Amino acid sequence: MIHSADEFGLVGENYVWFVSHTIVGNLGLNETTLQLSQGVIGSFQYIPDSGPIYESFLERWQSLDPIENPGAGPGTIPTSFEMLKYDMFITACIALDILDKNGELEQQRIPPEIWVDAIRNVEFDGATGLVSFDENGDRIAPYRIVFYNTATSKWETTGQWTQDGGYEHQNDVIWFSNTTTIPDLDIRPPFDYWSCHDKERKTDESGKTVSIHTPDNDNVDEIESHYHCDNFIDCKNFSDETKDCGNNYIVLFIVFGILTGLLIFVAILLVLFVILFGIILKYRKLRTISPTILLLVLFSIIIGYISVFAWFGKPHPVSCAFQPWLLGLPALSMIIALSVKIFRIWRIFNDKMNKNIISDWKLIILWILLMLPAILIVTLWTIVSTPTAKMTEVHDGKDHYVCRSDGFTGQIGGYIFFGLLVGYGCLILLIGVVLSILTRKVPSLFNESKLLAISIYNIGFLSIIGIPVVAILQEENPFAAWILRTCAILYAFTATMILQFGAPLIGIIIIDKCKNVTSFKQTGLKNTSSSSSTSKNI
Repeated sequence: MIHSADEFGLVGENYVWFVSHTIVGNLGLNETTLQLSQGVIGSFQYIPDSGPIYESFLERWQSLDPIENPGAGPGTIPTSFEMLKYDMFITACIALDILDKNGELEQQRIPPEIWVDAIRNVEFDGATGLVSFDENGDRIAPYRIVFYNTATSKWETTGQWTQDGGYEHQNDVIWFSNTTTIPDLDIRPPFDYWSCHDKERKTDESGKTVSIHTPDNDNVDEIESHYHCDNFIDCKNFSDETKDCGNNYIVLFIVFGILTGLLIFVAILLVLFVILFGIILKYRKLRTISPTILLLVLFSIIIGYISVFAWFGKPHPVSCAFQPWLLGLPALSMIIALSVKIFRIWRIFNDKMNKNIISDWKLIILWILLMLPAILIVTLWTIVSTPTAKMTEVHDGKDHYVCRSDGFTGQIGGYIFFGLLVGYGCLILLIGVVLSILTRKVPSLFNESKLLAISIYNIGFLSIIGIPVVAILQEENPFAAWILRTCAILYAFTATMILQFGAPLIGIIIIDKCKNVTSFKQTGLKNTSSSSSTSKNI
């Protein structure tokens, strides 16, 4: 067997062979086998090789006729099994003597229970040491742990075990390497891995020097090689997707980051513009389009822009938890603000005979009432199906660290709450679309309704196309999904900002040269007085 093992490379310095007592007790093997057996470990009952009983047995053994007793005779040494068989025969004889004294031999058949009891009561000093038995019928005897040493051509003791004292170490094993250095048996195949810190693919030749980690740590280093260039960001420094990969994440992060920062800066300037000209100086061109609601739109746009950074880089539990709040609520807030503005225009022009005065505060109250369901949905989403970053099987049967809903319901609950939020947003969009159709014939002085309608149509179209596409790409190519999502966010908020603030900004700064023009050219109304009255109502 060991010859075959050697042919398969299973004999060497990184292997330890354990053999049974039959090999230890009878090692009549050829030279090649003995050479391959260096350092083989075995165990055998401890048999003393000195003492008066052993000497007496050895003297008698060597005095036997080798013809009548093969293996015995002058100059021979009895094997351990021969000595054990000798004591076994003596044990049987003593047991028979016990049975004879008890009168059991008179029976035609002696039951096995009686034999067992007789043998358990045997105790004597034999050639192999003290012979006695425990309550289970097992012999109480010490055992020695041995190894084969080709230098001495015999089994040498490395330790001994006794029932009372346990294991006692005596000598170090001389292993196959002909040294006492304990062999390294932890043989593992080499494997490739990706080092985030060193930004390169490496190989662990030993298969055990490097401890592979999953990417669900904040600053992970060694990860499996398949994470490299798989479109999922797993390293904090993006090295697994920017080193020797076709997608240049860093450049896009920089471009989108700078662009988003500039847009936020523009939105802040527009906030100052609305506060200065609409609230403090009370320019009529801004007063007629509700500066308070404009500020709501701008704050929604700013937070919407900030949401872009929640998807930057490697997922994090905090950023994942804030994604619905930073994108979902601002998007709905902007849609609701546009819808309540167009609602006011419809309400005024729907009944021209009555003077319907709808103040900004009434619009704010309406905005708050319409925002409450959205806030409730996102709050329940956070509590019941908390968005977080976790290891999830999302692509090709491999686990990745991605944003997923967890909590009580898991990802299913996240889908439900996302659907509720999108459904509610579609309902508000539908109302806005209907109101924009109803106000399509509003006089040109109040053509804000047309811009509102365009904004609503734009957001609706983007939602219908963007949400399904991003959802599909997220599982297959998160890099493409991230690009599309970022572009959609920037486009939706920027288009709304341009449509809502482009006309008043150009009108006040360029056309009116920062003058408060209080007279308007009236078109589409039967007389000036009715137009003026409507303007005051708005």
